Order: sequence, then C-alpha cells, then structure tokens
Amino acid sequence: MRQRIQKSNMILSTLLEFGMAVKAAQAAFSKEAAIHIQEAYERGLIDEKVYHILGEEAEMLAAFFAKEKVYERRIKDLNKHNQKAIRLESIPGIGTINASILSIQPMASYESSRDYAASLGLVPKQATTGGKVRLGSITKQGNRYIRTMLIQGGRSIVMRTCKENRPSSPLYLFARKIYERKGFNVASVAVANKLARIAFACITKQEDYQA
Repeated sequence: MRQRIQKSNMILSTLLEFGMAVKAAQAAFSKEAAIHIQEAYERGLIDEKVYHILGEEAEMLAAFFAKEKVYERRIKDLNKHNQKAIRLESIPGIGTINASILSIQPMASYESSRDYAASLGLVPKQATTGGKVRLGSITKQGNRYIRTMLIQGGRSIVMRTCKENRPSSPLYLFARKIYERKGFNVASVAVANKLARIAFACITKQEDYQA
C-alpha cells in the first residue's frame, strides 16, 4: 500500500507540475492513471518523452494495485479460518487488515480495555498540577502500525457520521458528539481508542460485536 501511494503521489505531482490537476481518490487514480496521462498528452501539456515515462510509471502503479488486491484476498481467506478475526470484523471500522492484525495481539495479558488502549498509545498524557488534572495529546507509545490503522478506522466512522444517512448506533452517536465538540482529528483518535476497547472486549469475552 505504501509503495502504491508513493507511486500515485509521484505521478499526481508530476502531472500537476505540467498544469494537469487531477481530483481523484488514491484507489481510483491507481486504476485510472493511464487515462489521465493520456488526457494530459492530448491536451498538449506533456510531450512524447514525458508521456512514455509516465506511462511506464502508471503500469507499475497498476501492478502495485493488483498485487495489493491479491494479498487482501489471501488475508481474507486466512481470516475465514480465524475465529478471533471473524469476531473482530463484526466491529464497524475494523476491516480485513485490522482484523488480521488485532487477532494475533496478546490481549488476554492486559487487565482491562483501557490498559490495552494505553499500550497502543491511544490514551492522553496526564499532567497534574495543584490537584488539577490536565489531559494532553495521546502518548503515541506502543505499536505504531496498529495505532495508525485503528485511527484510519476511526476516520472512516467519523466521515460516515458527516453523511445524511449516518447510522444511529451508539458508536456513531459517540463519534458525532466528539466531532461536533473537538473536530475531525480528535474525534478520529477518540473513536480509535473506542475501537481498541471494543476489540479487547470481543476477544476476551469471546463474543461478536453488539451495538
């Protein structure tokens, strides 16, 4: 995924340097890069040499995207034989990759869901002065990759709450409430914390997610 995004950004920025601004999501651009390069060439924004160079880069981008999909299918197949992953996929915001990652976490070694969330760096730093407790930014300790992926899941939930047909389950109501008070980024991290706790509960209690 990282290689695909780097390649995609490179092609997008190159096209922009030649006056071709493309508004497309990363996944969509990965499939349509060749079309945008062809359009830039037909409009006379790039010459034949640049056209061929970017064409080769677009082929590599498509290959990265195709390989990514192959790996996703393999992970899905593995998850089908993993009861923990099946339970985790029932949680909103926890997709195939997140379920695979979290299913191998030693959650039973933590006493509470808060301890597990803290181990991922998803709890705020505390500063106590004169009997007053002030909460700061998250600690960012522990596994950075899992923390990043959970925050991405939190972002997807917060984005869903911004739509008209948003779900009315408690998790989405919680996300919307934080979003209205604190903004998008803080809400995404707060939901990521909540997802870590929900995942802990599902695994330790051996139950599927119940809204």
